[in-house]
Amino acid sequence: MFARSLRNFTAEEYLMIEVQSDYKSEFFDGEIYAMAGASYNHVQIAENTFISLRTQLKQKSCHAHMLDLRTKAGSAYTYPDVLVICGEPIFSDRYDTVANPTVLIEVLSDSTEKTDRTIKFEKYKQIETLKEYLLISQNEARFELFRRTDAGWLSDVSTATMQLKSIDCTLTASDVYEKVKFKAP
Repeated sequence: MFARSLRNFTAEEYLMIEVQSDYKSEFFDGEIYAMAGASYNHVQIAENTFISLRTQLKQKSCHAHMLDLRTKAGSAYTYPDVLVICGEPIFSDRYDTVANPTVLIEVLSDSTEKTDRTIKFEKYKQIETLKEYLLISQNEARFELFRRTDAGWLSDVSTATMQLKSIDCTLTASDVYEKVKFKAP
């Protein structure tokens, strides 16, 4: 998370501010958090993931989107790095906030990883249509997938490929990490 708001806001106040703002922010429990710019690797990984999914979904009823599409998750509003909607999008308000993602993907940053794994994931679990939540490392080739099952959320980790069963797509490390240069430890 980044800069916190100085007072609590209602969701409607947040949305009115957000649509008029020159920058993006996310909303959790009455607080608005301004989003900072992403690193080159973060953007490259998100773009590569989007392109791979977009290509694989061409003949299907699902569509991949990235970066600027806001999602409602319980009482929170977020901007996942990549999301997939199957069927027609359902909007939770008049501000084009998506309410029915099937897959949500976050590229992990040092500054946001804890929030992506905890606060966001807890909010994302409240989305009834969400089937899979994928975390992608930007520091090493690593996928971590959380899949909704009748028994709860199951996790899977891979450094090579990750199967997104809900949309019948496979992400490979060679595609997702194309042109990404990892920093030396």
